[in-house]
Amino acid sequence: MNHNFTVEEVNLICIFAGESRSEVIEDIERALPYLDDSDMEELSHRTIGKLQNMTDEELMYELGTFQHEAEKEWQADRMEILEERGW
Repeated sequence: MNHNFTVEEVNLICIFAGESRSEVIEDIERALPYLDDSDMEELSHRTIGKLQNMTDEELMYELGTFQHEAEKEWQADRMEILEERGW
């Protein structure tokens, strides 16, 4: 199953980072009653749904892949800036 998290979902997971996937789910669920923003509620429910349908190992792989892609983008941007400056 393809879970592919959005940037917003990864950020939410990182805010509630815990010892396990189930702990992250519990922490997000605990915050739901305090959300006054419908977009945040939808994001939280969507993220919980994805987390519930995967294993801890799949989550670690997904987050690792996301981090790797972000680092590649950062490196490419950095190289472009250096080339523009003639370095």
